Amino acid sequence: MTQPRLLAGLPRRLVVAGVLAALVVAVYGGYRLLPRLSSLLAPGCTTTPIGASAGPGASLGSARVVSPDSSAGIRPAPAASGAPGSTAPGPASFFAPMTTLPPGPPAGAAALRVPVLIYHEVVPNADPAASDYEMTPALMESQLCLLAARGWQTITARQLAEHLASGTPPPQRTVVITLDDATSDHLANAYAILRRYGFSATFFVIAGFVGTDGYLTWDQVRMLRDGGMEIGSHSTHHPRMSEISAAEAASEVRTAQQVIGQQLGAQPVTFAYPGGAYNDTAVAAVRDAGLLAAFTTAEGRSATWADRLTIPRINVGAVWSADKLLSILEGYVK
Repeated sequence: MTQPRLLAGLPRRLVVAGVLAALVVAVYGGYRLLPRLSSLLAPGCTTTPIGASAGPGASLGSARVVSPDSSAGIRPAPAASGAPGSTAPGPASFFAPMTTLPPGPPAGAAALRVPVLIYHEVVPNADPAASDYEMTPALMESQLCLLAARGWQTITARQLAEHLASGTPPPQRTVVITLDDATSDHLANAYAILRRYGFSATFFVIAGFVGTDGYLTWDQVRMLRDGGMEIGSHSTHHPRMSEISAAEAASEVRTAQQVIGQQLGAQPVTFAYPGGAYNDTAVAAVRDAGLLAAFTTAEGRSATWADRLTIPRINVGAVWSADKLLSILEGYVK
């Protein structure tokens, strides 16, 4: 085979090395571009450059916002099936009494790689420069629109714990969506977006704050439950549980269980540590209260039945584009 005239004077090894380097650059570049292209190719979602008029998908900082196409088909809201492992369980499955914990998976069961997302406030006047715990409804919708278009489905925190107990993984591209604090925006904004794309989620409620200024009322919490969402516990008064005594930690967990149980008819079975702060004392308080699983804000890509009381979560950044979130979640797919 004759070399092109341009390469004829170069050593053969140098030519081969150059070709290999070009291939590496091409492959790596394609891998980096794939998440960016995915939102363009996803049916029902469109990308809007910064500064362009996007209707519900307004630009936000450096994020590129994906907006739902009004002509796109929308998934139905979660149905009240209650089937174990279903992506659309009914309220009863979240509040079935826990008389005893499951025995756990067979020996040698592999850890499960299921991403668990944390959202906090979802408000139109979000200021990402001031807080990484609030985002606009437009940005959250752009993220869930793209996840739905790319085939991602949801399970709840309780369902993840049940998968850990059985040792059986959920389908690929399964994510758990959690929202902390039960602030007043969760029903009007976050819940409406979740329903639009047929996603379920777990709302972690601060029992002592419900009905106070800026938080949901108990009637609104019941609306979330009746709409197919799981209600979990986020303590009674939202203390940093790594900084309180064993007696205080026990009271925070057990009082929240009692209050939520009285209001909703059954106690929750999942818990999120306020601020992600926990230690052995906090874990013991959760375990002694009989909760099935508890969630932190620590980083981590997998969970097992043995560490079900310290399951890691991903805090969704206030300016994460839909493309960035999708890229992170796709890293969990084998």
